[in-house]
This record gives sequence, structure tokens and C-alpha cells, in this order.
Amino acid sequence: PATPPIIPPPGQSMWATFLVPMAPWLLIFAIVWVFIFVQVRMRSAKAAWEKYPSLQLRRRLDADPARFVIDDTQSRTELTWPAVKHFVETPNLFLLYVESDTFHIIPKRAFAGGGGGAGGNAGGGSDGNVDSFRELLRANVQPATRAFPVQPVRPT
Repeated sequence: PATPPIIPPPGQSMWATFLVPMAPWLLIFAIVWVFIFVQVRMRSAKAAWEKYPSLQLRRRLDADPARFVIDDTQSRTELTWPAVKHFVETPNLFLLYVESDTFHIIPKRAFAGGGGGAGGNAGGGSDGNVDSFRELLRANVQPATRAFPVQPVRPT
């Protein structure tokens, strides 16, 4: 014996007949998925922080119109501004992207006082130094070119 086809009651579409009974299950699935996704992301960031003690070292920033330097007790990174592809400013951070997935984190609180904060043109003060660093970024971080430069052909 063949199974008879499912025919929705008059006035209802096939989608409504299917989706209404599935709605609670879809909602439960969405809540569980979001919970798991958030937990995995939080644990991975915390695990990376704990796995690499070098991430926890105190850093010093020195920036001027030619380059910027980030150093700690174990390493020193000196880059010229063209190495920075773009920057993102959040309420608490500057993110200096050197690749699409690699960036240097510069906390704005580093500009709050002398001591172990930032140095150079961006160093040592308060909101004025954050503004100075922002202007330094705007002046020196240029949007990436999407293609190679084309030179005109010289007549021979």
C-alpha cells in the first residue's frame, strides 16, 4: 500500500504546514548552537592567552612618521608604515593590521601615563596622545592598492 500524499488544509500553504511544527525545534537548535559557538570562542581565546606566556609580556610602543617599534623583554618588532595594511579603532584599542588576519593590538590605556606606556610621538600622556597617535595612523597608513601600477609604454 502506497502512502497518500500530504495535502495541506484549505487556506494553508505547504510551508506553513511544515514550518509551524518545526519552529520549536529550530529555536532549540539555534539556542544550543549559539551557546556552543560562544563557549568555544571564549575558551579558544583564553587557551591561547594561557598557552603563550609571551602574549602577556609588557610591551613598549615607539612611533614616529617613519616607523613604529613594539618591543618587550624578549623581542623587538620594527615596521615601516607601509607594512600596515589598515587600522581599526575601537573604544579601547587600535588594531594595526599587517595581514588580513594578523594585527598588533595597541590598547588606548597605554597612552594614559608615563611609565610603561607608549613612547615616541605617541607616548606618555592622555587623550591628547591618543589623538596624536590617531593622526599619525591617518597620515601614514594608506589604503592598499588592489593591483600593480601600470607604466606607460615608452616609444622606441
